[in-house]
Amino acid sequence: MMEIFVLVKKNINISKLCCRKKPHFGAAFFRVLLICVSSFLSVCFKFVTTTTIESETFMFYATDQHGFGGWWFFGCFGIVGVLALFLFIFVKIKKQSPMQRYANDSVYRKVVRSFDPNHWYFEFIIFARRFCIALFAAIQFVAGYYSNVIFMIFLLLFLILQIHFKPFANSRMNCMEVFCLLSLIIVFVTANYVASNRDDGMYASVILSICMIAPFLTLLWHCYFSRRDRKQQKQLTNDVELCIANEAGTRSPPASALAKDDTTADVTAAATQTNGDSDGDGDGEIYNETKL
Repeated sequence: MMEIFVLVKKNINISKLCCRKKPHFGAAFFRVLLICVSSFLSVCFKFVTTTTIESETFMFYATDQHGFGGWWFFGCFGIVGVLALFLFIFVKIKKQSPMQRYANDSVYRKVVRSFDPNHWYFEFIIFARRFCIALFAAIQFVAGYYSNVIFMIFLLLFLILQIHFKPFANSRMNCMEVFCLLSLIIVFVTANYVASNRDDGMYASVILSICMIAPFLTLLWHCYFSRRDRKQQKQLTNDVELCIANEAGTRSPPASALAKDDTTADVTAAATQTNGDSDGDGDGEIYNETKL
């Protein structure tokens, strides 16, 4: 949002922008979807997680609610709806050509724009990772020890896929993704295995704090270098355009020269109109006609 306001302030008037620009509802929908899907799935999985107490089934995260009730069905339909939506989006994007996927007017551009054209589908692999995280985070207290082992295997699998394919178009984004996945694995191992086997909780707290703060520092590092690269790219583009203009001989004269030429032309025209008519009695016109 800050970048949007800066661009608006530097380039155009806000009122004109509101009147002339049309909102891109499709792009906004996909951006909100990618941001909120993890939280929504986490809530849905908590709704469907149940436990048995004295031969009665209750919701695990709300024991005052019986299982298989309204909230349970809401969670089931929510999970199925999200899966169906992403499957529909995948099929629609798969039918498109690379030019159509990355076109500026494509509503699915937000889904694929961050990735290399050969790995346009990787957003759906990231969705599968978010799905697994939301699932195992909800059932880990019910499924027991083996669920943590299975979840650890899934995290390692996603880490291997990220390292092998390097799907992001920006190399620094690939490094950041690997670093964040490693931090997630360290946090999971520390919280479930290291902290439970040590009486001193300070050790686990320090590791967890480092793993949570480090990604933010990495994000700042990425923003700094991205800003520097944009400045260098802009300067390079300006230099190339200037060289092309010089070679083609189409470089426009400065504004001061244009103003000087306009002033000279006006003075010349005025002198021509009043040639020989210094006393203002109209003899100049007779003189011009005689001269012709």
